[in-house]
Amino acid sequence: MFLLGAAFLAIGLCLSAFTDNQVLAYVLGVGALLVLWFLSGISKSNSLNETIGERATEFISNLSVIEHFPDFTKGVVDTQHVVYYLSVIVLSLFVAQRVVDSHRWR
Repeated sequence: MFLLGAAFLAIGLCLSAFTDNQVLAYVLGVGALLVLWFLSGISKSNSLNETIGERATEFISNLSVIEHFPDFTKGVVDTQHVVYYLSVIVLSLFVAQRVVDSHRWR
């Protein structure tokens, strides 16, 4: 739960660094998190699997935030899921730091 929450916060922080408007930051954050949440449902669509192929569907499924969470609820700590959440956190915070630095130099 901690990793999921930290990933959500990091994504929200990253997207809010791009704008000065709080409402726009909220809308961008909620929209991005909903897209990452619903990628698991989209990837389970049979028509999508037939259209883009099995490997692309598996890739989309692996991008979903919620696909990596059920093993944690069962008590299984898989390194694949931990690495996913940590990489989302680090990448989001890195991008946010770069955006804030670029604003500082303007």
